[in-house]
Order: sequence, then structure tokens, then C-alpha cells
Amino acid sequence: MKIEGDRRTRPDDRSLIRRGGRWRRGSSSPISPRPLLPVVCRGAVLAALALAVASAVAAQLALPSPLEGPGRPELKRRDAKRLAKAVTKLEDDDLAAASAAAAKASDTPARELLELQIAMAAEEPPVPELEQLCAGHPDYAAAWVTLSEAAARSGLESTALDAARRSAELWPESTWAQRAGELERRYVDGRITQAQAIAAEGQAEAALEIVEGALALDPSDRNALLTKADLLGELGRPDDAEAILRTLGDDPDVLIRRARLAESQHDLAAAMALWGALPAGVAGREESLRRVQLEWRRQNLPDHVQAAIADESLDRAGLAAVLVGLVPETHAIGGGQVPVLSDIVGLDAQREILTAVRIGVMQADLLEHRFYPRRTVEPSEVRRAVDKLCSLLDRKSPQWCAEEAPETAECIALESPVSGAAVANAVLRTAPLEVP
Repeated sequence: MKIEGDRRTRPDDRSLIRRGGRWRRGSSSPISPRPLLPVVCRGAVLAALALAVASAVAAQLALPSPLEGPGRPELKRRDAKRLAKAVTKLEDDDLAAASAAAAKASDTPARELLELQIAMAAEEPPVPELEQLCAGHPDYAAAWVTLSEAAARSGLESTALDAARRSAELWPESTWAQRAGELERRYVDGRITQAQAIAAEGQAEAALEIVEGALALDPSDRNALLTKADLLGELGRPDDAEAILRTLGDDPDVLIRRARLAESQHDLAAAMALWGALPAGVAGREESLRRVQLEWRRQNLPDHVQAAIADESLDRAGLAAVLVGLVPETHAIGGGQVPVLSDIVGLDAQREILTAVRIGVMQADLLEHRFYPRRTVEPSEVRRAVDKLCSLLDRKSPQWCAEEAPETAECIALESPVSGAAVANAVLRTAPLEVP
């Protein structure tokens, strides 16, 4: 094997990881080491020897060699040769010979780490011993990588993740630095996906417990925090959810969640402000703002207007109530005489009917002095009334869908019977989106 510098003949470094009792080439390993760095030690010969050992170990393990990376110990030439022999035996899967060869080297952190790597191939990963080694040599990057792998095999997720993060700090230019991100995706993202699936089945409490486990590993994970806020809202804890969301900025994902929380608490003023703060063009913004705006207005409307908006089959009295009730400025429109209509006496919507007829939004039989308030309205009558109202208020009339065409974001479709909610939606779409 050529030493560092002759890249034309040096083979690609490929990790091997021990699985099922054999060391196998690690193209499918979660870690794929990059070409090894030169080892700083005593003399050119020792440098070449140490680099050869490092390359050999990296070619056989999904772990770094004890002789490479930041914080590695300097070794005497004799010890480097003995460790090189141990690595050769390890490559041959002769663990006993590898241990015997390593034991002949001086007692150094490099020998200890190699012996622990050999032990990982023979038995349960020696996590406590690796933790002790890392504690005694906190800058030894290869030891932290090995601890991360051992802890991951043992199911010690927090230890594995912490060790991977530490090795990434010490050795950021190595491929092993990617391990922290890989473990985060495996441990944190996996939990979030599981929690969301469980929540979809109605098990919000169990889902929240899983998300808490993800946050224990990475307290700042944004996706976990958003998922936790969603679950808290479902569990009737909107204040706790809001407290989380306020720490996450004001991007659309956060604002939408806060707006929905405000709606669930019937804080319509706050909900309108939050929907209004979303950038124009965000999916659902206009529809949601109109919905909340309608609900906000409805709270201040007379009971008969609220009843008309809730009516599934609107009559003429209800149409007048919705049109004038939602647009109180119609009362101030000048022109026209107050009609005399005999069939609206005593109706709750009498005032709205008189205004609608006076300004020409709706028609009445002035000869018979009748309005026919209980006659069911048809879509064509509604369209004419809304268009006339927009003309009087200098608003742009809504775009009506072609007959029998489905409603889209660009046009409004009215079906017979016409509901009060459909009329209210059409009226609000002509009005500027407002925040109280």
C-alpha cells in the first residue's frame, strides 16, 4: 500500500464493520471513512509506518485507527510496529492473535483503544471502558468515534449521540463527523415520524411521550418542537403550545399554528392578526382570514342575522339580512326612498330589507307593497344583489363560476338552494381583508 501522497496507486479507503461474526467491507455501513490524514510522529520512517497502520485499520473497521485523527498519541517505532501486527491479525479475523500482538506494545491510549476495538468484535461493546478512556483523553477523536459506535450498538442513544457530536467538534474534516447528523436523523427524526403516526390514530398522549424522547436527545430540534406544539394543542393545552411556538420565530409554519390555536380559544382578534401577518400567497391565508373575519363579525351581529348566515336554504329576508348585516355601511348609502312594504311588518330583518330595497340591491313590488320575504332565493338573484352591492361600494365584483362549474380559488360557485354561509363568503371576498 502506498503512503499518503501517491493517490494514483493507493486504494480507496473502505470501512469494514464486524457483523454476524465476520468483518465485512462497509459500503453499506452508516459511516464511510475518507482517505486518512498523515500521522505526525517521530521521523519519516515512523510516519510512514503509522500511516500504513492507520490505513489498514480503517480498511478493516467502520472505526478510525487508534493512530489517526486529532489527539492521537505519539508512539515509539517499536510500539507502532507491534500495533501494526495486531491490526494485521485483526484483519484476518484472528482476534486472539490480534490481542496477543497488541499486548506486547507499551501501555498507551492507542493500545487501549485498539484492544477495546478488538473487544467490540468479540463481545458486547465495552461502553464503560470507552467512556473512561474518553474521559481521560478528552481530545482523542478516534476514541470518541469508537464510543459512539459502541453506544449505538448497545442502544445507548444519548451516549452515542453525545460522543458523535464530540468527535465532530474534534475532527470536523473527517467523514466520521457526519455520524452525529446520521444519528440525529435516526433517533430524533425516527421518533417524530412514529409520534405523528400514533397521533393520527388518536393517541396524542403516547405521541407526546415519544416526542419528549426526541427532544431529550436534541432539545432544539425544530420539527420536534413543532410536533410537540401540535400535540399540546390537541390535548387542550394551548398556552403550553403557544409558549413553544413563540420561541420559533414568525415563519408561515409557526404563524399558521398560532392562528389555529387562537381560533381554538375563540380569540378571533388575535387569529385575524396572525392570519393577516402571513405573506400574501400562502395557501389558505385568504380563506382562513375570511372565515375568522366572518366569525368575528358574527359575534357582533343581531341574532336574526346570525341565524340567516347559518341557514342552509336562504329566503329573501335572510338574503337582505346577510347583505346589509355584513356590510353595515350600506345604511349610509344615499338615494332612494324608504319603501312601504306590508309583508315585512314585524320581521326581525325589517330594517335590513328596507335598506336593501331603498338602495336597489334587492327588488320589491312597489305597486302591491310586497317583498315576498319567505320566497327561497335562487343563485341568479344572489349574484345580481352582490354585484349591485359591489357597484354601490366601489368594490370589485366577485368572479362567478360558469353554470355547474366547480368552485375554484378564482371563482365562486353558487348552488341551489343557496346557503347563508355561501352568500357571506361571497360578500367577504369582495371586502378588503381586515384586522380589528
